[in-house]
Amino acid sequence: DDILAEYSFSDADGDPLENPLITWSKNGVIQTEFNGVNPLPAQYTAKGDIWAVSIKANDGESFSQVNSEVVVVVQNSLPVLTIDEIPNNLTFVNTELTQLAINPLFTDADNDLVDSTIYWLRNGFREGTLDNATVVPAAYFGAGQTWTLSISYHDNDGPPQQFIHSLEIDNLVPTANIEVLSKNLWDGEIILVDGGKSIDDDGVVVNYLWQYQDSSGKLVSLTGEQIEIIGIGTIGIILTVEDDLGLTATTTRVIQTSQGPSASGLVASNEPTGVELTWQWTGDSAEFTILRNGEEVGVTSELTFTDKPVMAGPTSYTVNPVIDNQTLIAGSTSIVDFDVAISVDSTSSVSDTGGFVLGVMLLIASIGVISLGLLQRRESNE
Repeated sequence: DDILAEYSFSDADGDPLENPLITWSKNGVIQTEFNGVNPLPAQYTAKGDIWAVSIKANDGESFSQVNSEVVVVVQNSLPVLTIDEIPNNLTFVNTELTQLAINPLFTDADNDLVDSTIYWLRNGFREGTLDNATVVPAAYFGAGQTWTLSISYHDNDGPPQQFIHSLEIDNLVPTANIEVLSKNLWDGEIILVDGGKSIDDDGVVVNYLWQYQDSSGKLVSLTGEQIEIIGIGTIGIILTVEDDLGLTATTTRVIQTSQGPSASGLVASNEPTGVELTWQWTGDSAEFTILRNGEEVGVTSELTFTDKPVMAGPTSYTVNPVIDNQTLIAGSTSIVDFDVAISVDSTSSVSDTGGFVLGVMLLIASIGVISLGLLQRRESNE
């Protein structure tokens, strides 16, 4: 800084004061080139110089016999850091940014050499691979992180200086997307809905919350990337997705169902070949899965099927149409507690009497074999 000498004078005669006599000396040597100069420009001073300024009052006729003198020791000037503006928030998603670069510039009025150290801290922890780095590639940054830039610097003669700046890496909101996978939207049938095309540009979608109104008007909540819904008429679907840092996004979609084809009039009858099932169908060609007491027993593309149960008694049958790999629920038809009767073939080649005789003959043959074995053992012992 410039050295400014401030002073005040008085004159007993009341004479007006004129310019005083100002003399500067450096390290005990008078610097005549600075006579009358005030302030002394900083460019002529250096750290460690001892400057003295002597001032004598002037009333226009003479100078004061006593001078006023002040001694100034030029102190060390601290270094100064200049750095480009660093943002407080940053994102690398959907931008052309590939890195964060800084350009710290150090100046020292004393022309001292400035030493500096640069540290980068991620969420409070020092990233050692970035020590003294002025460029940080985008790969280091992640959504939701807090980064701190710390620069320490000194000129080896004064106290250390520090520059600190923090910035947040923005976490972008995810985008929710509803996709209806089912080809046929029919009343009362399963409709497959998927949220897998929801995205999070700077992370991952971790949770899916679904809400929709079912056929009874009840609001149903489900979770998972993919769900099955059943409804009739207009169905409003709401999907809320959450990313790995807790941000959420919501989207809605409305679908409309219509009456689909259906099977009806299932009739069962006991026939010599088994239980014969027949039904009606209102749609185009389809396959039909036949269930006996909830277990699949066959598949047909006809409107009739013959089952061969092994047990008699009350039996339930269901016919489920299958269209485009979709098994219909509302479009199925059932019969409950049909009395299955299993007939016995009277023309069997082995009668009850014949079976008894055959059993007796086998028993006699077995006794003969055992007796022969005992006789041979006795003879060998003798």
